[in-house]
Amino acid sequence: MTHYWHPPGGGRAVRLEGHFMNSTLHGFTPYLTVLLADQELRHCNIIIGMRNNPVLLIGKSPDCHPVVWLSVPPLDVNGQTADAVVANEPTQEGFRVDTHNRAHTSVYYNDSVILMVNHKDDDTAKITWLNLRPCGLAISGNEMDLHLGIKVNNVFGVGIAVA
Repeated sequence: MTHYWHPPGGGRAVRLEGHFMNSTLHGFTPYLTVLLADQELRHCNIIIGMRNNPVLLIGKSPDCHPVVWLSVPPLDVNGQTADAVVANEPTQEGFRVDTHNRAHTSVYYNDSVILMVNHKDDDTAKITWLNLRPCGLAISGNEMDLHLGIKVNNVFGVGIAVA
């Protein structure tokens, strides 16, 4: 059965499959705009998706700091991703989330920074660092560039929202 999450105040519904059916998107309020590399993603709830599953969602808390939902590929390739971070709370060993000055959120995996996102204003977040390679996805980038590749041992189909 497919489930849909409808953002508060309307907007495009997000199809939820697999892991997110068991997780909570309670409190997920998307930014109107997310800046990734040189792209401006507007009204885009799913920043990165894999095999019809959301991999990266970035929302904002009531006090306007970035809130991250992150899923990663499992060790075996069975088509499902596994929750790693749900609403800035790590759900797997090795993951850590730090929020600084209510305006900057960093996600770490085994002491490596895998995501840094800044709250620019009430409608906009900016991803300043992205490196999902330690998590099994050949996706990395910064404020200027976005790099996509293929994981050598297991090929994962990944989609990035690009404006």
